Amino acid sequence: MRNRRRAFTLVEILCVIALIGFLGAMVLSIAGHVYTSRNSARARAEIQMFGVAIESFKRTYGEYPLHNGGANDDEGWRRSFYACLSGLKVLKVKENQIQLVNYENASDDPSKTPVRRAFLSDAQINTNRDAKGEAPNENERYYVDPWENPYGYRYSPLSGGSVGRQWERPGYLLVCAGEKHRDPIANTDYFVGSMETTGVVPNDYFDDEYRADNITNWRLE
Repeated sequence: MRNRRRAFTLVEILCVIALIGFLGAMVLSIAGHVYTSRNSARARAEIQMFGVAIESFKRTYGEYPLHNGGANDDEGWRRSFYACLSGLKVLKVKENQIQLVNYENASDDPSKTPVRRAFLSDAQINTNRDAKGEAPNENERYYVDPWENPYGYRYSPLSGGSVGRQWERPGYLLVCAGEKHRDPIANTDYFVGSMETTGVVPNDYFDDEYRADNITNWRLE
């Protein structure tokens, strides 16, 4: 007797395709969850590293990293934050005024060679890259999170040689926007309302859909 080969029917082929698609979707979903979890864990670890560096900066210069300018100067804050922790800038008290100066201008004696003290290195936490994937000049760098979005940092702004008087919180604010980062429209995604100048976090901060997964150095009480 001749062996007859039974061909697959169209329904069977469609069922196999559907099963493969279902399994593929499950794999992608699991992989995406693992990717997000891994990045979230890394962001928390980096925030802890920031905390150690920031406290060390304060022990050295008497204040947390500051920025010359307004509270809403988001780009300037990012660069000043990097400059302080990388050792590019230091805090200096002169004529009863606090100044944020380049490290080479830290000494009043021009004969002394200044020593640059870095509290964090680029090998510990990534910085921004240009279109070619290269790091820009040091004065244009800022720290980025595992999703390659900028970290948001605020402390009482430096204005007129003194620390701003509106800052009501004893610590600083550090925010990773997480996976749902969205570019600012009118205000920044990281800070809302009076957070920019007072450091006080509103109770409804995490109610917003794209702030819900923010990772920060503080917790609401």
